[in-house]
Amino acid sequence: CNNFVHNAVKFTDNGSVTIKVRRETYRDDKTWICVSVTDTGIGIKSEELKNIFLPYSQSDGSATRRYGGTGLGLSISEKIAELLQGDIGVHSNPGQGSEFYARFAVTERGTPWQGRLSGMPNYGHRVAVYAGSDAIRASCVSLAKSCGLSVYSAPSKSALRKLLQSSDEAVYVLIYPSVGLASSADELLACEALDGLSVPTVYVGDFCEDLKDYAGELHYLNAPLRRADFIASLAAWSKSANDSVEVEVPERFESNYPSEFVGRKILVVEDNPVNQRLAKLMLETFSMKVTVASHGAEALSLAKNQLFDLVLMDCQMPVMNGFDATQSIRQIDSANRLVPIIAMTANSDPQDQALCYRAGMNAVLPKPFRLSELADMLTNWLV
Repeated sequence: CNNFVHNAVKFTDNGSVTIKVRRETYRDDKTWICVSVTDTGIGIKSEELKNIFLPYSQSDGSATRRYGGTGLGLSISEKIAELLQGDIGVHSNPGQGSEFYARFAVTERGTPWQGRLSGMPNYGHRVAVYAGSDAIRASCVSLAKSCGLSVYSAPSKSALRKLLQSSDEAVYVLIYPSVGLASSADELLACEALDGLSVPTVYVGDFCEDLKDYAGELHYLNAPLRRADFIASLAAWSKSANDSVEVEVPERFESNYPSEFVGRKILVVEDNPVNQRLAKLMLETFSMKVTVASHGAEALSLAKNQLFDLVLMDCQMPVMNGFDATQSIRQIDSANRLVPIIAMTANSDPQDQALCYRAGMNAVLPKPFRLSELADMLTNWLV
């Protein structure tokens, strides 16, 4: 199923990737587990679905060139499902997305759990969920219901505010903005809905400057939202209706970064759209000017025509990888020939990192990295 997730992320430029695990009685009265991965990506043509699990097969002849890959992943997944005496399948529509699923039998041990989570009180409160996408909202609603809470899904700012104004019972608010969109329209709309109501609010994501002026008691949780963290926030509020809860709000990082960061020109070379957006948002936090390239060839073209203060280079990309791109940049007749190039790689093996240095890269920034780690790297090379 890891291959399903990898493909879904790779072929989805906008929208969402949803992973579901459910228990079902599929056949022979056995208990089966079904794992499905649904995306809103490019989809697959009906005439290509019959061959999608064949070795070295991809839905589009240009897919290998654009996205990379061998075309073996789904074939291997099918063989694994067969070894588990299960099955594998797909539903898809071009331009709308795909759902890949795998089913396999399991042996039940003991009695299925029917109770509540350990230590979970019966709050009797409603939770209003406001999220940046339908998929995230549905996931949050499911999590809250699994905690035994009454849940209201707010699809819009007006719906959220109407609920909060009309409810006769205590209501908590759970805000989960679109991934990576700090200070986004999602946030600001939710802020307006909370204005003047002073309701307890759980916010999933980085510190939002605007929310502190609108919400009542405010808890910040890291994404992705986990049940234990969510329960802990509710438990803190429900200890006593009259007790105030002190919440430590992190200092905004923007006030701490070096002034030398402002206006510096950074080239981000990354083929994954999600990673592109995250890197861009991080760098813009430091008031830097960011240009994004989707592969090494595009980066080389940009380096020939524009001057950059630093390059963040992914290593494995289609069209031209980061190693070849770095070697080519080092040979161009431009000041960019000496630009600091920082490798972004998930490979922590010393031999793999040595390849980065041999290609001409100056340093290695392991993925995934935190904002503070990025700031330290930038400070080393720009300040």
